[in-house]
Amino acid sequence: MSVHFEERSGLVPCATPWGRWYQTMEEIFIEVNVPEGTRGRDVECSLQSRHLALAVVGKDVLKGKLFDSTIADEATWTLGQENRTLTQTSAPVLSNHMSF
Repeated sequence: MSVHFEERSGLVPCATPWGRWYQTMEEIFIEVNVPEGTRGRDVECSLQSRHLALAVVGKDVLKGKLFDSTIADEATWTLGQENRTLTQTSAPVLSNHMSF
């Protein structure tokens, strides 16, 4: 997958059917569109040093290996009800092995 690097902002944006992700040199941001009424208990996430899995309302959204290791304890998930997005902030870089 090849995307355009926005030099001024330092972001590499990538739209997907489930939302979008983008990264800087230090962090990655994953925004997942979720159904209206989604609550924290509807979200299952597993972030390990080299693996990420995310399911929303029992449906797998992300699952796969990360390109590089990350410190899972430094990841933050935020569930926004107004724009119905689930946002994850962490420091890994996605690999071509991620299945979206």
